[in-house]
Amino acid sequence: MKNQTKSNWRKQLFFITVTIIFLIASGCGGLSSNTPKAVIEKFVADAESGNVEAMNKAFSKRALQQDGEKIRSNNKSYSDLIKSIGTKEKPTIFALKEKDMNGKIIVSYNYGINKNSVGSGATTGCTAFELINEDGSWKIDNSAMCQ
Repeated sequence: MKNQTKSNWRKQLFFITVTIIFLIASGCGGLSSNTPKAVIEKFVADAESGNVEAMNKAFSKRALQQDGEKIRSNNKSYSDLIKSIGTKEKPTIFALKEKDMNGKIIVSYNYGINKNSVGSGATTGCTAFELINEDGSWKIDNSAMCQ
């Protein structure tokens, strides 16, 4: 009986420890898919599939209030451009970079066919966005200069 109680206590302690580690990791972003790079990767995936509405949702409230129609139009054009690049090889994001600029994050990337040699193959060239943390989620707030 004493060994059974000790075994149950160890199982409970193990479960509690694993739960605490999971909660800490998810709270610190360790398991989060809402990182600036992940937002951009999803934005491009939505462009590839033509889901312009989801692309629009990647933008901050401020950006949509200030430039909503322009953003929607640009997202549609960008999606059309992304879809036109496809050939036998599947285009991918490459040269994905993230830089902290006083609380705003600049994410830049290239998108295209030949990820081994920028300048050869079909690419969109460098694209960059400024992201801010809005209500606990990273959102695109503006376009940015590639660095």
